[in-house]
Amino acid sequence: MARIYVHSSIRINIEVTDFKEALTDPSMQILKIYDPAGTLKATKNQGDPGYIRDSQGKYHYDFPTASDAVKGIWSIEWDATIGDLPEHGEAEFVVR
Repeated sequence: MARIYVHSSIRINIEVTDFKEALTDPSMQILKIYDPAGTLKATKNQGDPGYIRDSQGKYHYDFPTASDAVKGIWSIEWDATIGDLPEHGEAEFVVR
């Protein structure tokens, strides 16, 4: 699990694959970041500024934590649509 300090950033890397495990670009993506209390702190959609496509099926977003960010385990949820099929991913990181 990644660890960062308050008032710094974490790079969230996302890889999207189809059922054959080949990298692919989804028709829709949404990334949500929650603080330890479960409060939604950021929502990024495919195409939003800062949500970067690095290459086919590979994306990243640099999430900055505020100077008054809550310390603890933060949650990341990611949803995408590949063809007609939904895909979901989750991850966590620690803010110290």
